[in-house]
Amino acid sequence: MRFRRRLIVIAVLAAMAGCTRTVYVDRPVEVKVQVPVSCLEPGDVPPPIEYPMNHLERGASHGDMIGSLDAEADLREKMEEVLRGVLAKCVSPPIL
Repeated sequence: MRFRRRLIVIAVLAAMAGCTRTVYVDRPVEVKVQVPVSCLEPGDVPPPIEYPMNHLERGASHGDMIGSLDAEADLREKMEEVLRGVLAKCVSPPIL
């Protein structure tokens, strides 16, 4: 009985001795964390396009419609260039 009690006390003390050891870091550790930052400013986003097709009157000729669609294609290409330029500011090299 005494032997068993001593064995239990020794086991508990050994377990507690392992828990009391703490490892301290002597120097600061550098941790790199990516922080989301807005890449656009309020004036960067262009206003919506006014499409020429929307301003045609009902019953416009086919020539007028084709001319409006051609003008819209040019507007869309220009808008794509503008938006690519705006988005290019948001692309940055990855943090290593």
